[in-house]
Amino acid sequence: MLFSLPHSIRIAFALGSLVFLYEFVFVKASEIDWFAAPVVTVLTFLLLQFIGLLLRQPSESQRDNIS
Repeated sequence: MLFSLPHSIRIAFALGSLVFLYEFVFVKASEIDWFAAPVVTVLTFLLLQFIGLLLRQPSESQRDNIS
């Protein structure tokens, strides 16, 4: 269902996620202890992979226009 969203909405979601990621990782970094750092690193990597997947996946309307 998420992949059927228009491309502009997916880009807005990706940008919002990056802003959240900046706030969480860089601004709040002083509050995160050393044990949580690997968890944040893995979550950051997974979020960036998901954003890349969202931006590469064509929407259903674009697929319908191709065929």
